[in-house]
Amino acid sequence: MQATPTLWAMLLEAGLSLKPGLKLLAGGEPLAADLAERLLEGGIDLWNMYGPTETTIWSSVQQLRVGQPVTIGTPIANTQLHVLDAHDQLCVPGQVGELNIGGDGLALGYLGQPDLTASAFRDVKIAGQHNRLYKTGDLAIREADGQLWLLGRRDGQIKLRGFRIELGEIEARLRAHPSVSAAAVALTKGGSGTDQLAAFVVPQNMADYDQNALARNLADHLPDYMVPTAWSVVEALPQTANGKLDRKALASLRAEAPAPKQAVERPSGETETKLAEIWGTVLGVETPSVTDTLFQLGTDSLGIFRLAARLMEAGFEIEARDVFANPSVRALAAHIDAAKPNTPKRPSLKDFTRTRRTGT
Repeated sequence: MQATPTLWAMLLEAGLSLKPGLKLLAGGEPLAADLAERLLEGGIDLWNMYGPTETTIWSSVQQLRVGQPVTIGTPIANTQLHVLDAHDQLCVPGQVGELNIGGDGLALGYLGQPDLTASAFRDVKIAGQHNRLYKTGDLAIREADGQLWLLGRRDGQIKLRGFRIELGEIEARLRAHPSVSAAAVALTKGGSGTDQLAAFVVPQNMADYDQNALARNLADHLPDYMVPTAWSVVEALPQTANGKLDRKALASLRAEAPAPKQAVERPSGETETKLAEIWGTVLGVETPSVTDTLFQLGTDSLGIFRLAARLMEAGFEIEARDVFANPSVRALAAHIDAAKPNTPKRPSLKDFTRTRRTGT
Protein backbone atom coordinates (compact mmCIF):
# COMPACT_ATOMS: atom_id res chain seq x y z
CA MET A 1 0.00 0.00 0.00
CA GLN A 2 1.37 3.41 -0.97
CA ALA A 3 0.56 6.77 0.63
CA THR A 4 2.11 10.07 1.66
CA PRO A 5 3.46 10.31 5.23
CA THR A 6 0.58 12.67 6.11
CA LEU A 7 -1.96 10.10 4.96
CA TRP A 8 -0.16 7.32 6.87
CA ALA A 9 -0.42 9.45 10.04
CA MET A 10 -4.12 9.99 9.37
CA LEU A 11 -4.71 6.28 8.81
CA LEU A 12 -3.01 5.45 12.12
CA GLU A 13 -5.19 8.06 13.80
CA ALA A 14 -8.28 6.47 12.24
CA GLY A 15 -7.40 3.09 13.75
CA LEU A 16 -5.39 1.34 11.04
CA SER A 17 -3.85 -1.89 12.40
CA LEU A 18 -0.67 -3.01 10.64
CA LYS A 19 0.05 -6.72 10.32
CA PRO A 20 3.22 -8.62 9.38
CA GLY A 21 3.55 -9.23 5.65
CA LEU A 22 2.15 -5.84 4.66
CA LYS A 23 4.52 -3.72 2.56
CA LEU A 24 4.16 0.04 3.07
CA LEU A 25 5.49 2.61 0.61
CA ALA A 26 5.84 6.22 1.80
CA GLY A 27 6.60 9.10 -0.56
CA GLY A 28 5.56 12.50 -1.82
CA GLU A 29 6.97 14.39 1.17
CA PRO A 30 9.63 13.86 3.87
CA LEU A 31 9.02 10.93 6.23
CA ALA A 32 9.53 11.86 9.88
CA ALA A 33 11.58 9.44 11.97
CA ASP A 34 8.92 9.09 14.70
CA LEU A 35 6.24 8.25 12.13
CA ALA A 36 8.57 5.68 10.56
CA GLU A 37 9.03 4.03 13.95
CA ARG A 38 5.25 3.84 14.45
CA LEU A 39 4.77 2.30 11.02
CA LEU A 40 7.51 -0.25 11.61
CA GLU A 41 5.74 -1.64 14.68
CA GLY A 42 4.39 -5.14 14.13
CA GLY A 43 7.07 -6.36 11.74
CA ILE A 44 5.82 -4.77 8.51
CA ASP A 45 8.07 -3.76 5.57
CA LEU A 46 8.46 0.02 5.15
CA TRP A 47 10.08 1.66 2.13
CA ASN A 48 10.86 5.37 1.83
CA MET A 49 10.55 6.60 -1.77
CA TYR A 50 11.79 9.81 -3.38
CA GLY A 51 11.35 11.38 -6.78
CA PRO A 52 9.74 14.42 -8.43
CA THR A 53 7.10 14.36 -11.16
CA GLU A 54 9.74 15.42 -13.71
CA THR A 55 11.49 12.07 -13.30
CA THR A 56 8.30 10.00 -13.56
CA ILE A 57 7.81 10.02 -9.79
CA TRP A 58 10.14 7.55 -8.04
CA SER A 59 13.90 7.81 -8.47
CA SER A 60 15.26 6.24 -5.28
CA VAL A 61 14.07 3.88 -2.56
CA GLN A 62 15.28 2.71 0.83
CA GLN A 63 13.94 -0.03 3.07
CA LEU A 64 13.82 1.33 6.61
CA ARG A 65 14.68 -0.57 9.79
CA VAL A 66 13.84 0.06 13.42
CA GLY A 67 16.39 2.39 15.01
CA GLN A 68 18.04 3.34 11.72
CA PRO A 69 17.97 6.85 10.20
CA VAL A 70 15.51 7.79 7.47
CA THR A 71 17.31 8.37 4.15
CA ILE A 72 16.14 8.33 0.53
CA GLY A 73 18.47 5.42 -0.14
CA THR A 74 20.01 4.76 -3.53
CA PRO A 75 18.75 5.14 -7.12
CA ILE A 76 16.42 2.63 -8.73
CA ALA A 77 17.44 0.81 -11.91
CA ASN A 78 18.35 2.93 -14.96
CA THR A 79 18.53 6.06 -12.79
CA GLN A 80 21.49 8.17 -11.67
CA LEU A 81 21.54 10.58 -8.72
CA HIS A 82 24.29 13.21 -8.60
CA VAL A 83 24.92 15.74 -5.82
CA LEU A 84 26.45 18.77 -7.57
CA ASP A 85 27.89 22.04 -6.30
CA ALA A 86 27.15 25.52 -7.70
CA HIS A 87 29.60 24.85 -10.59
CA ASP A 88 28.00 21.50 -11.52
CA GLN A 89 30.95 19.58 -10.06
CA LEU A 90 30.39 16.39 -8.07
CA CYS A 91 30.31 16.98 -4.33
CA VAL A 92 32.53 14.84 -2.15
CA PRO A 93 30.84 12.61 0.46
CA GLY A 94 29.42 14.73 3.28
CA GLN A 95 29.34 17.93 1.20
CA VAL A 96 25.97 19.67 0.73
CA GLY A 97 24.90 20.14 -2.88
CA GLU A 98 21.88 20.12 -5.14
CA LEU A 99 20.44 16.77 -6.18
CA ASN A 100 20.36 16.17 -9.96
CA ILE A 101 18.66 13.18 -11.54
CA GLY A 102 19.49 11.40 -14.79
CA GLY A 103 18.38 8.23 -16.54
CA ASP A 104 15.44 6.70 -18.35
CA GLY A 105 12.82 8.25 -16.07
CA LEU A 106 13.38 11.86 -17.15
CA ALA A 107 10.48 13.70 -18.75
CA LEU A 108 10.98 15.43 -22.11
CA GLY A 109 10.31 18.80 -20.49
CA TYR A 110 7.47 21.20 -19.69
CA LEU A 111 4.85 21.37 -22.43
CA GLY A 112 4.89 24.76 -24.14
CA GLN A 113 7.53 26.19 -21.75
CA PRO A 114 10.92 25.94 -23.51
CA ASP A 115 12.67 28.42 -21.17
CA LEU A 116 11.61 26.52 -18.05
CA THR A 117 12.59 23.23 -19.71
CA ALA A 118 16.05 24.57 -20.58
CA SER A 119 16.70 25.75 -17.02
CA ALA A 120 15.57 22.50 -15.37
CA PHE A 121 16.73 19.83 -17.85
CA ARG A 122 20.39 20.44 -18.63
CA ASP A 123 23.37 18.78 -20.27
CA VAL A 124 26.08 18.32 -17.64
CA LYS A 125 29.51 16.80 -18.18
CA ILE A 126 30.43 14.31 -15.44
CA ALA A 127 33.59 12.19 -15.54
CA GLY A 128 34.11 13.13 -19.18
CA GLN A 129 30.61 12.07 -20.25
CA HIS A 130 27.61 14.22 -21.12
CA ASN A 131 24.50 13.57 -19.07
CA ARG A 132 21.00 14.98 -19.38
CA LEU A 133 20.04 15.83 -15.79
CA TYR A 134 17.02 17.27 -14.04
CA LYS A 135 17.90 19.98 -11.50
CA THR A 136 15.59 19.15 -8.57
CA GLY A 137 16.07 22.18 -6.30
CA ASP A 138 16.51 19.74 -3.37
CA LEU A 139 19.62 19.94 -1.21
CA ALA A 140 21.25 16.63 -0.36
CA ILE A 141 24.35 14.92 1.07
CA ARG A 142 25.80 11.65 -0.16
CA GLU A 143 27.45 9.47 2.47
CA ALA A 144 30.55 7.38 1.77
CA ASP A 145 28.39 4.25 1.45
CA GLY A 146 26.23 5.89 -1.24
CA GLN A 147 23.20 6.62 0.96
CA LEU A 148 21.54 9.97 0.27
CA TRP A 149 20.18 12.37 2.87
CA LEU A 150 17.62 14.96 1.75
CA LEU A 151 17.97 18.35 3.50
CA GLY A 152 15.12 20.41 2.05
CA ARG A 153 14.48 22.88 -0.75
CA ARG A 154 17.03 25.27 -2.23
CA ASP A 155 14.39 27.87 -3.12
CA GLY A 156 11.06 29.05 -1.73
CA GLN A 157 9.15 26.00 -2.92
CA ILE A 158 8.09 23.46 -0.34
CA LYS A 159 6.15 20.21 -0.36
CA LEU A 160 3.30 19.67 2.09
CA ARG A 161 1.02 16.63 2.13
CA GLY A 162 2.22 15.77 -1.38
CA PHE A 163 1.43 19.23 -2.81
CA ARG A 164 4.07 21.54 -4.21
CA ILE A 165 3.58 25.00 -2.75
CA GLU A 166 5.24 28.23 -3.78
CA LEU A 167 5.51 30.24 -0.57
CA GLY A 168 5.71 33.43 -2.62
CA GLU A 169 2.20 32.86 -3.97
CA ILE A 170 0.73 32.80 -0.45
CA GLU A 171 2.85 35.76 0.62
CA ALA A 172 1.73 37.83 -2.39
CA ARG A 173 -1.93 37.14 -1.55
CA LEU A 174 -1.32 38.16 2.08
CA ARG A 175 0.44 41.39 1.10
CA ALA A 176 -2.41 42.29 -1.23
CA HIS A 177 -4.78 42.59 1.73
CA PRO A 178 -5.21 46.24 2.85
CA SER A 179 -4.60 45.40 6.53
CA VAL A 180 -1.16 43.87 5.85
CA SER A 181 2.09 45.84 5.63
CA ALA A 182 4.39 42.83 5.14
CA ALA A 183 4.04 39.05 5.38
CA ALA A 184 6.03 35.86 5.03
CA VAL A 185 5.19 32.17 5.23
CA ALA A 186 7.32 29.26 6.44
CA LEU A 187 6.99 25.53 6.92
CA THR A 188 7.14 24.78 10.65
CA LYS A 189 6.26 21.98 13.05
CA GLY A 190 2.82 21.95 14.62
CA GLY A 191 1.94 20.93 18.15
CA SER A 192 1.53 17.28 17.11
CA GLY A 193 4.90 17.27 15.35
CA THR A 194 3.42 17.44 11.86
CA ASP A 195 4.42 20.00 9.23
CA GLN A 196 2.24 23.08 8.97
CA LEU A 197 2.23 26.41 7.16
CA ALA A 198 2.88 29.36 9.46
CA ALA A 199 2.13 32.95 8.49
CA PHE A 200 4.09 35.86 9.99
CA VAL A 201 2.25 39.15 9.47
CA VAL A 202 3.22 42.80 10.00
CA PRO A 203 -0.14 44.68 10.19
CA GLN A 204 -0.69 48.13 8.75
CA ASN A 205 -2.60 49.05 11.88
CA MET A 206 -3.07 46.63 14.76
CA ALA A 207 -6.46 48.15 15.56
CA ASP A 208 -7.77 47.17 12.11
CA TYR A 209 -6.08 43.75 11.94
CA ASP A 210 -8.48 40.79 11.83
CA GLN A 211 -6.68 37.47 11.55
CA ASN A 212 -9.86 35.48 10.91
CA ALA A 213 -10.86 37.76 8.05
CA LEU A 214 -7.37 37.44 6.59
CA ALA A 215 -7.54 33.63 6.77
CA ARG A 216 -10.99 33.61 5.16
CA ASN A 217 -9.69 35.86 2.38
CA LEU A 218 -6.89 33.38 1.66
CA ALA A 219 -9.38 30.49 1.67
CA ASP A 220 -11.45 32.34 -0.96
CA HIS A 221 -8.49 32.52 -3.36
CA LEU A 222 -6.27 29.52 -2.53
CA PRO A 223 -6.83 25.79 -1.98
CA ASP A 224 -7.12 24.55 1.62
CA TYR A 225 -3.60 23.12 1.72
CA MET A 226 -2.17 26.61 1.03
CA VAL A 227 -3.96 28.33 3.92
CA PRO A 228 -1.67 28.66 6.98
CA THR A 229 -2.90 26.99 10.16
CA ALA A 230 -0.52 28.90 12.48
CA TRP A 231 -0.36 32.70 12.66
CA SER A 232 1.87 35.23 14.35
CA VAL A 233 1.87 39.02 14.42
CA VAL A 234 5.42 40.45 14.30
CA GLU A 235 6.80 43.98 14.35
CA ALA A 236 9.16 43.25 11.44
CA LEU A 237 10.27 40.31 9.32
CA PRO A 238 13.83 39.00 9.85
CA GLN A 239 16.28 40.14 7.15
CA THR A 240 19.71 39.11 5.92
CA ALA A 241 22.63 41.54 5.86
CA ASN A 242 21.71 42.62 2.31
CA GLY A 243 18.09 43.36 3.23
CA LYS A 244 16.43 40.19 1.91
CA LEU A 245 13.97 38.04 3.83
CA ASP A 246 15.92 35.69 6.09
CA ARG A 247 13.94 32.48 5.63
CA LYS A 248 16.23 30.52 7.91
CA ALA A 249 15.57 32.93 10.77
CA LEU A 250 11.88 32.98 9.87
CA ALA A 251 11.57 29.20 10.17
CA SER A 252 13.07 29.36 13.68
CA LEU A 253 10.44 31.81 14.94
CA ARG A 254 7.63 30.43 17.04
CA ALA A 255 4.30 30.81 15.24
CA GLU A 256 1.29 30.85 17.49
CA ALA A 257 -2.26 31.90 16.94
CA PRO A 258 -3.33 34.72 19.27
CA ALA A 259 -5.01 33.47 22.43
CA PRO A 260 -8.77 32.99 22.17
CA LYS A 261 -10.94 35.74 23.60
CA GLN A 262 -11.22 35.71 27.39
CA ALA A 263 -15.03 35.81 27.27
CA VAL A 264 -16.24 32.28 26.55
CA GLU A 265 -19.44 32.07 24.54
CA ARG A 266 -21.32 28.98 25.63
CA PRO A 267 -23.04 26.61 23.18
CA SER A 268 -26.74 26.88 22.55
CA GLY A 269 -28.78 24.06 21.06
CA GLU A 270 -28.13 20.35 20.75
CA THR A 271 -25.73 20.48 17.79
CA GLU A 272 -23.50 23.18 19.26
CA THR A 273 -23.39 21.39 22.61
CA LYS A 274 -22.29 18.09 21.07
CA LEU A 275 -19.75 19.79 18.82
CA ALA A 276 -18.28 21.83 21.69
CA GLU A 277 -17.72 18.69 23.76
CA ILE A 278 -15.87 16.92 20.93
CA TRP A 279 -14.05 20.13 19.99
CA GLY A 280 -12.68 20.55 23.52
CA THR A 281 -11.63 16.90 23.85
CA VAL A 282 -9.76 16.68 20.54
CA LEU A 283 -8.14 20.12 20.68
CA GLY A 284 -7.32 19.99 24.38
CA VAL A 285 -9.37 23.09 25.21
CA GLU A 286 -11.22 22.76 28.51
CA THR A 287 -13.97 25.27 27.71
CA PRO A 288 -13.93 26.28 24.03
CA SER A 289 -15.91 29.30 22.99
CA VAL A 290 -18.30 28.47 20.16
CA THR A 291 -17.00 31.46 18.20
CA ASP A 292 -13.27 30.65 18.54
CA THR A 293 -11.90 29.39 15.23
CA LEU A 294 -9.39 26.68 14.50
CA PHE A 295 -7.07 29.41 13.25
CA GLN A 296 -7.24 31.12 16.65
CA LEU A 297 -6.59 27.82 18.42
CA GLY A 298 -3.55 27.10 16.22
CA THR A 299 -4.72 23.68 15.04
CA ASP A 300 -2.64 21.96 12.34
CA SER A 301 -3.93 19.84 9.45
CA LEU A 302 -3.64 16.57 11.36
CA GLY A 303 -5.62 18.10 14.23
CA ILE A 304 -8.36 19.07 11.80
CA PHE A 305 -8.46 15.52 10.45
CA ARG A 306 -8.67 14.14 13.99
CA LEU A 307 -11.53 16.48 14.70
CA ALA A 308 -13.36 15.45 11.51
CA ALA A 309 -12.80 11.77 12.31
CA ARG A 310 -14.25 12.15 15.81
CA LEU A 311 -17.24 14.08 14.48
CA MET A 312 -17.91 11.35 11.92
CA GLU A 313 -17.67 8.74 14.69
CA ALA A 314 -20.28 10.71 16.62
CA GLY A 315 -22.66 10.50 13.66
CA PHE A 316 -22.16 13.93 12.11
CA GLU A 317 -22.27 13.85 8.29
CA ILE A 318 -19.20 16.00 7.58
CA GLU A 319 -15.79 15.83 5.93
CA ALA A 320 -12.51 17.51 6.80
CA ARG A 321 -13.16 20.15 4.13
CA ASP A 322 -16.40 21.08 5.93
CA VAL A 323 -14.37 21.78 9.07
CA PHE A 324 -11.91 23.93 7.08
CA ALA A 325 -14.79 25.91 5.59
CA ASN A 326 -16.61 26.30 8.93
CA PRO A 327 -13.79 26.58 11.47
CA SER A 328 -15.79 27.39 14.63
CA VAL A 329 -18.32 25.37 16.62
CA ARG A 330 -21.08 27.85 15.77
CA ALA A 331 -20.29 27.97 12.04
CA LEU A 332 -20.00 24.18 11.76
CA ALA A 333 -23.21 23.63 13.73
CA ALA A 334 -25.07 25.96 11.40
CA HIS A 335 -23.64 24.12 8.39
CA ILE A 336 -24.64 20.72 9.81
CA ASP A 337 -28.16 21.84 10.72
CA ALA A 338 -28.73 23.43 7.30
CA ALA A 339 -27.50 20.31 5.46
CA LYS A 340 -29.37 17.69 7.50
CA PRO A 341 -32.41 17.20 5.23
CA ASN A 342 -30.33 16.69 2.08
CA THR A 343 -27.18 14.94 3.32
CA PRO A 344 -26.84 11.20 2.55
CA LYS A 345 -25.47 9.14 5.42
CA ARG A 346 -21.76 8.42 5.09
CA PRO A 347 -20.21 5.17 6.34
CA SER A 348 -18.61 5.36 9.78
CA LEU A 349 -14.90 4.83 10.30
CA LYS A 350 -15.98 2.07 12.69
CA ASP A 351 -17.53 0.23 9.75
CA PHE A 352 -14.13 0.02 8.08
CA THR A 353 -12.16 -0.89 11.19
CA ARG A 354 -14.71 -3.53 12.15
CA THR A 355 -14.49 -5.08 8.68
CA ARG A 356 -10.70 -4.97 8.83
CA ARG A 357 -10.50 -6.61 12.22
CA THR A 358 -13.02 -9.38 11.66
CA GLY A 359 -12.17 -10.06 8.03
CA THR A 360 -15.88 -9.92 7.05
